[in-house]
Amino acid sequence: MDDFFLKADIAYVYAKNKDLKESFPLTPPLTTKLDFGFEKKKF
Repeated sequence: MDDFFLKADIAYVYAKNKDLKESFPLTPPLTTKLDFGFEKKKF
């Protein structure tokens, strides 16, 4: 199992316009990235 890897990145952003009391429409609230791979060492 040493040749496999799993990597996960999660980010959450919340932005609010205090004057209009609503959230910004172009701000992505949640983004995720998931990587899974296989890496074999050469001798």
